[in-house]
Amino acid sequence: MKHFKWLLIGLVVACLVTVPLVGCVGVSQSEFEALQAECEALQAENASLKGQLEEVRSRVGDLDTRLPWVELELHQAGLKIQSLESHHESLTDFVMDMWLELHPIPPIPPPPQSP
Repeated sequence: MKHFKWLLIGLVVACLVTVPLVGCVGVSQSEFEALQAECEALQAENASLKGQLEEVRSRVGDLDTRLPWVELELHQAGLKIQSLESHHESLTDFVMDMWLELHPIPPIPPPPQSP
C-alpha cells in the first residue's frame, strides 16, 4: 500500500508537469513562418544599421582629423580679431583727437549773476 501511494503521487506529478509542456509545444506552421520572416527582416535591419554605424564612425574619424586644424584656425582668427580691435581703438582715438583739433570745444560761459 505504501508503494502504491508513492506511485500514485508520482503519476499525478508527472501528469501535472506534462500537461503544461504539451500545451507550450504546439506552434502552428504559419506562426513559425511569420516569426521566421520577422527574424529575417530584423536581421536585414540590423545589417543596415551596422552599415550606417560604420559610416558614422568613418565621418567622426574624418572630423577628428580635421579638429586640430579648425582649432588652429579659430585661434588665429581670435588673434586677428584682437589685433583689429586694438587697431580700431587707436583709430577711434586718432579721429577724436583730429576732430577736437579741428573743432575745439568753446569754453562754457559762467552762469549769469542775479541781482
